[in-house]
Amino acid sequence: MSSTHPQPIFSIELTTGDEGAVTAVVTGEIDAATADQLQTSLTDAVPTASAIDVDLGAVNFMDSSGLRAMVVAMNSAEEAGVALRITATTPAVDRLLEITGLTQHLT
Repeated sequence: MSSTHPQPIFSIELTTGDEGAVTAVVTGEIDAATADQLQTSLTDAVPTASAIDVDLGAVNFMDSSGLRAMVVAMNSAEEAGVALRITATTPAVDRLLEITGLTQHLT
């Protein structure tokens, strides 16, 4: 009999490539309960990163808390001269970024 593990409500995995670029793969829901973890993970990566690529392709929900976390991380990266890019999204996240006008700031 095989056991199945429920998918975590939220996870973020950061890896650093050879050139110092950090890839952050985010999974699950970004809301008031998880946004601080996202923000901390991304802003903590800024000082040593040459760039930060955020993969939101497995995020099934994001609210305004998640938007705030992304904006704070984007501002922190911008101040340090580090590019923060979103490399993948879901339709729900895409729509949220478009509605708020953040797609033009988060490439």
